[in-house]
Amino acid sequence: GKIKLTVTILISLVAFGDFLLGLYMILISIENVIINNNFCEKENEWLTSSRCEFYGVISTFGSQLSVGAITAVSLYRAVAMRQIGPSRGVNRFFLLQVVMLASFVTLVSFLIAVLPTNPFLRDEYF
Repeated sequence: GKIKLTVTILISLVAFGDFLLGLYMILISIENVIINNNFCEKENEWLTSSRCEFYGVISTFGSQLSVGAITAVSLYRAVAMRQIGPSRGVNRFFLLQVVMLASFVTLVSFLIAVLPTNPFLRDEYF
């Protein structure tokens, strides 16, 4: 029914966010091997590199996506519990609402991850 479809879509976002966090951990581990555990000597070089910035975007996007999707699932289920009644099936309007919710969570998570990398915004706000 409707609740199952919504939860499936949102849990898929959680899974994708968790995948990104796993990817981030693998990439950081590889960087650690490349740096050969000499982070202190190469700290400035690393922190100003595009790889560090890219990995930060992956990490932030993944964690925000997971948290946002779990929050959306919780809110949706709380609202759905108040509207228990006969199932009317899934219509196009409902599917559009679910897709819009998932898109909103994804967009906000992405913006939170990417905005600090914008040079103008970084200097003014971050």
